[in-house]
Amino acid sequence: MLVLVVDDDPIARMLHISLLARMQGISAAGAGSVAEARSMIAQAPPQVVVLDMQLPDGSGLDVRAALDEQRISAVLIVITAFLDEWKNRIPQTGHMFLLGKPTAMRELQKIIEQIHHSSAPPGPFVPLDYVQLACMGLHSAVIECLTASGRGEIVIEEGTLWSAQDDLGSGVGAFGRLALLKSCHCRVLPAREHPGPRNLAERWEHLTLDVIRISDEQARQPAPEQRAAAPPDFDACVERAMRAVVARDFPSAIRELELASTLRPNDALVRHRLERLRQFQKQQ
Repeated sequence: MLVLVVDDDPIARMLHISLLARMQGISAAGAGSVAEARSMIAQAPPQVVVLDMQLPDGSGLDVRAALDEQRISAVLIVITAFLDEWKNRIPQTGHMFLLGKPTAMRELQKIIEQIHHSSAPPGPFVPLDYVQLACMGLHSAVIECLTASGRGEIVIEEGTLWSAQDDLGSGVGAFGRLALLKSCHCRVLPAREHPGPRNLAERWEHLTLDVIRISDEQARQPAPEQRAAAPPDFDACVERAMRAVVARDFPSAIRELELASTLRPNDALVRHRLERLRQFQKQQ
């Protein structure tokens, strides 16, 4: 992956290039002006541009215009000492990051790594595969999931599901979002000395089965108009309840389990789950 560093400060430019040169799979080039950046963009389109907004012959917006002219969809990492001036004009998205100057080198490295990993072709395994291998082998590990829009991780401690967290939250909801990600770069990191607070209490077998069942249900979900016309179905109610639990929508989960209980009053598992959810809701 080619990263173009555009900064009129030669020391800052060389520091960034030196940092990037030590990263595997990354090559870097530098430009000190809009004109020089235009020339380099035409010669070798970059995948990422580290961009200072104040340049001797223009601004970072001129460099962005040069990318648009060449129809190059590069990720921009804008570094500026005038953060307040630009933050309302440059939204931070998965393709645009806005950092204050001076910037911690580790912060820049983390963003570059995230972009690099998310741009790599997805591997043959989804995060759930690694979860099952680690838990069955009683291993401790951190399963990191990187996508173009953010980062998540699942922590396993001696074969026990310990915690899950992503950019949208933590706990069961994060585990459900991460477990079956297909278009992500997944890697297994060494276990930490202190795994942090635990937010997953269910056994890994139960959570993984729930995630797989919910995925299957979503794959064969009928159209909304078909669902509206169809009579209540016990299995569908249970599946919707489990999907709501993964999303931490406990009121919806309780409603679905109550409906399932009316359809099959003697089902012990439904009664048990309903009782647990009601107790949990009271504790909130």
